[in-house]
Amino acid sequence: MFKIRDKNPYFCQLILNKIDVIITKKFKIEESMESKNYTLIKIEGEYATLRDDESGEELFIAMALLPMGVDVGTRLHYEMMEYSII
Repeated sequence: MFKIRDKNPYFCQLILNKIDVIITKKFKIEESMESKNYTLIKIEGEYATLRDDESGEELFIAMALLPMGVDVGTRLHYEMMEYSII
């Protein structure tokens, strides 16, 4: 733990901003670990567009990150930073 020796409000705001960044990064990492199901809706060269089955949100991703044999209409499961065919 650290002690704030300087009661300068700018210094305090700087510390609070850094803490906020750390918390935000941790939340985003934990959020990316959630399991989700996607449907591959479009392939454009080396990239694919996936649609989240729950929210309908679209995700643009490199084909190299997807399992071999995927094609338009393939359903995918994402968990622990890995895609698998459902």
